[in-house]
Amino acid sequence: MNRPMNSEEAANYLGVTLSTLYRWNDIPGFPGHKPRGVWRYYKKQLDEWIKKDSERLKKGLTNTPPVIMDKAGGENLARSKRLRLTFVINGESRSGTIYTRKYKSGIYFWVNFVGPNGRVRKPAEGARNEKEAAVVLQEMLQEAWDSVAVKKKCRTFEEFSELYMNTHSRQFKKSWKCDYYALNAHLKPFFGELPLDGITPFLIEQFRSKKLKEGLSAPSTNRLLALLKSMYSKAQIWNHFTGENPVKAVTLFSERDNLKQRILSPAEEEKIKEESADHLRPIIITALNTGMRKNEILSLESKRVDLERRIIEVVKTKSGMNRSIPINDVLYAVLKEQKRISKSKYVFPHPETGEKLKTIRRSFTRAYQRANIPPLRFHDLRHTFAVRCIRAGVDIHTLKELLGNHSVTVTERYLFSGEEQKRDAVNMLSKTAGMPFSLNTNLNFRHVRRHAKKVISLFSNN
Repeated sequence: MNRPMNSEEAANYLGVTLSTLYRWNDIPGFPGHKPRGVWRYYKKQLDEWIKKDSERLKKGLTNTPPVIMDKAGGENLARSKRLRLTFVINGESRSGTIYTRKYKSGIYFWVNFVGPNGRVRKPAEGARNEKEAAVVLQEMLQEAWDSVAVKKKCRTFEEFSELYMNTHSRQFKKSWKCDYYALNAHLKPFFGELPLDGITPFLIEQFRSKKLKEGLSAPSTNRLLALLKSMYSKAQIWNHFTGENPVKAVTLFSERDNLKQRILSPAEEEKIKEESADHLRPIIITALNTGMRKNEILSLESKRVDLERRIIEVVKTKSGMNRSIPINDVLYAVLKEQKRISKSKYVFPHPETGEKLKTIRRSFTRAYQRANIPPLRFHDLRHTFAVRCIRAGVDIHTLKELLGNHSVTVTERYLFSGEEQKRDAVNMLSKTAGMPFSLNTNLNFRHVRRHAKKVISLFSNN
């Protein structure tokens, strides 16, 4: 039976004093009941209130931008009695004020801000200190401006692009900076003043032709159209556009021949390692022995490297999937030395500051230039790792797990043959000397079939 608790039992259950419990009774939403003039509490309702309160505070304090406090307001509400805070809501700064009101039962926090529908003054429900009141204020601001973003339909492509960036791209896409550049440099100058229903497939074709004439590559135009297609999909979901997605009627360029097959040879590897700076050399060795992406290596923390188990844990990846990579003997020696000399939490920190190394573009370019080898991208080291694994007999599914690809289809890009493999395949034909026909012989199907069987048998034995 769910027996109600009295005040003393409830205070002991919550771990607070009686005076605190009586103050909480005046907070809207607190599960206290007063039948016949006596306060009563139910355990289930108290548990739900505690859970809701803790989840709300955790969400507000960890997943939001830092609070910007005005100098006039100060940080101590007890001294100033008012605290003005500014939050970033949907990409824009929104301000509000926290203040206190004194009642017979105690002092309570209130919030005050100007919303899209006028001024709002409400009690900060459940707030017991300044931080909790700040969370309540932020939630109210977010709710108020989110409702406006949904109800207000964008008139032009430029208006919707701002909504797309603030509501979707910045919040959920790691590559939101690429979207920001693509919109401001390419899409908005061409489509900006047009309404969403005024952009047709023919107009999109004209846009693509214009970009090609300006020197943009075909794959780059595909990226722009992919972004445009995603924006129209969101516009349909958000009821800003009711027609058919115009990008679906435009055929993208083929990218089958776009893969850059730049693989580092063993001789080139030794040259670039010799010419690399001291902080760059272990990074190159790590890339060639793990296939990790550049940002994954630069963000790698020491706690993610287990030298005893010889495992690297890669988190916050491009694909969103965490993975584990074994450490071979070559990499083990490098990581052991890095652990000995590094005082930072990062495995490959900045050599001077010890903070996270943001870029290695300049040092990497100087390294391959001094090594006197053809131009090289850092991502080519990942390609080199993949191709070497394939040539060593690693199956495609294992390679997919090592690289952290979404699907085997992405990994299959590395299944091309190098010049040495092509030359070996052609040279195998020299072993077929003495076959019963030549180029000047009148061939028939039986001779061709017999010759094909011998060639297939020869390749299978090798």
